[in-house]
Amino acid sequence: MRKTLLFILSSFTCVASQYDCNAGCSLDGSIMGPSVCDDDGFTYQNACVAWCQGVTKFNYGSCEGMNESRLSGFDFPGSADVITMDVMNRFAHESFRFVTKRVKFATQLDDYEDVVESDLVDRLDVPLHPHVLRITSEGYEFMAPLESTASTGIPNSSVANEGLAGQVDRKLLRERNLIVIGTDSRSVVPDTTAFPFRAIGSADYNYTKGTSVCTVTMISRSSALTAGHCVWRTSTNEPLPMMKVAPGRYVDASTGSMIDPYGTWDVDYTTTFREYKDSKDGNFDMAVVTFKPSNRPDLGCSNVYPGDVVGFVGIDRVLGTSSVVNDPRLAALIVTGYPSDYFGKMVTSNACSREALSGGSHYIWHFCDTVAGMSGSSFLLPNNVAVGVHAHGNWVSSRNGGAVLKDKLYDSVFTWAGLANQQAFVCSASNTCPCSSQSNPSQRAICWFINFRGCLRLALESANRI
Repeated sequence: MRKTLLFILSSFTCVASQYDCNAGCSLDGSIMGPSVCDDDGFTYQNACVAWCQGVTKFNYGSCEGMNESRLSGFDFPGSADVITMDVMNRFAHESFRFVTKRVKFATQLDDYEDVVESDLVDRLDVPLHPHVLRITSEGYEFMAPLESTASTGIPNSSVANEGLAGQVDRKLLRERNLIVIGTDSRSVVPDTTAFPFRAIGSADYNYTKGTSVCTVTMISRSSALTAGHCVWRTSTNEPLPMMKVAPGRYVDASTGSMIDPYGTWDVDYTTTFREYKDSKDGNFDMAVVTFKPSNRPDLGCSNVYPGDVVGFVGIDRVLGTSSVVNDPRLAALIVTGYPSDYFGKMVTSNACSREALSGGSHYIWHFCDTVAGMSGSSFLLPNNVAVGVHAHGNWVSSRNGGAVLKDKLYDSVFTWAGLANQQAFVCSASNTCPCSSQSNPSQRAICWFINFRGCLRLALESANRI
């Protein structure tokens, strides 16, 4: 027995010694071999990827067998992709480990507007994975234990911030009169540049732009809250390619053109619960979208996140017991987003027809009017605080639903959004005025505010020359 063990260990050491982690790990299965499974239940593309991230105990083959066959080492025959240590270590400070690269993305969302209630009850008899899933815009997939991604000493709420746009004179922004709907309780938001509406955005995917698919709400400088099914399609076990988000998007009443008053921001990565990915559990149908910073010469700033400009709402921990949501504040929630029947217009539910009902330990049924496209819209309270995410509809019982920020859902979202260590935005104003070429009135007003001295100096110089 001892000789056998020594032989196995020596064989493993021999194989591991072949890996030059500084050179990276190939994704070519014909070179690197099949996928491997570690003790945490993570399936890695191959043994090199696992070994170079400090995983010394693993079994060959995926953790879920045929259910994870897409992670087979032979999915990338002849692939020239080499995963460097920079890629593998990108989120190591949050305990994430690189596991694979996704080469196929879903081309549409699953339909959640007629959900069976049995899909939304707490699955006490189903073994869940306390893991977190993160997908970057390049398709790199990372996993982490859920508990390791939550910060310690998390406060029970975060504070809303109106962003740079909140410091601009409202008279400088374009005013619009949009039509209010007649019979149902929804109405078009008349001015999407007002807070908190400008912190709500329409998501664009690489297979559609301008079509209302999902809604996001900024909750920090860099990140937005949305539904899990807006970033992952469980029916095909594939990520959804959310590419950009346009905060405050609206349709111009006079021309019918779709306008992005603050431009668009590219998605950097999305983070969601593996409980949702693996079991389609509506109790975990929640995700955080994190954006790439943008250089904005039109504003005279660099490394600008969307929340720096449009602001972000606060988030708060929902009250209740271990089995029931019981928070009186939910009686005042509204849902605002981009429904598909309004083609690019932002619509708010206004007051719901009745108070929300508990649907489990961290799920509620609500009675606000919604339509497909509003998936991912936040449950917003009157003090501009988000407490959950609209995700589902049920035509039979005439009610809608979604998960709320309670217990580990709140802790996770707070951490994923970067609120635990968020720094204040600082923009060094220019001595020049980069605003003259800016045709968008909202962005021009913000640019003038930031670069007031430079723009005023140029304006006075121009006046003196007349």
